[in-house]
Amino acid sequence: MRQQNIHKLLSSLNEVCKTHASINNYHPPKVSVKKQEIKKMNYEITKLMNYLNNFN
Repeated sequence: MRQQNIHKLLSSLNEVCKTHASINNYHPPKVSVKKQEIKKMNYEITKLMNYLNNFN
């Protein structure tokens, strides 16, 4: 995946988590959404996915 696509995914996931948190009175995970190296963005995506996975 290209860096641009990964950044777009990271931004979208961040919005999903923020929306979920505001609806359910939770605190969303703190992540850096700025463009950075792919490895760092993957780490941030993992944090967001773990947050969402805790509600299944």
